[in-house]
Amino acid sequence: MPPLAREPLDGRDAGEAAPAGARAMTVRGAAFLGVGSMVGAGIFALLGEAGAVAGSAVWLSFLLAGVVATCRAMPSRSWERGTPPTPEAM
Repeated sequence: MPPLAREPLDGRDAGEAAPAGARAMTVRGAAFLGVGSMVGAGIFALLGEAGAVAGSAVWLSFLLAGVVATCRAMPSRSWERGTPPTPEAM
C-alpha cells in the first residue's frame, strides 16, 4: 500500500465491501453534527449566564424570548406563503 493511501478504520481490507446495513457519515451529516453540538453547548452556556442574571425567574425570561421570537416569525411565515401579514393573523 502506498504511504499516503487511506486504510479503512474498521479493520477491513481496502477491497472488501462494507457489511449490509453499515452506516456512513457524510460531509453534510458531519457538518450538521458539528453545528448541533455548538448550538447545544451554547444553549447550556446561555442558561447558566441567564440563571446568574435572572435568578429563579430564568424560565420567565426564556418564555418572554419565545413570545418575541414567535411574534417575529409570524410575518416571515406570511411573506413566505405569499400573503401579506394582517393584524388578524397575529
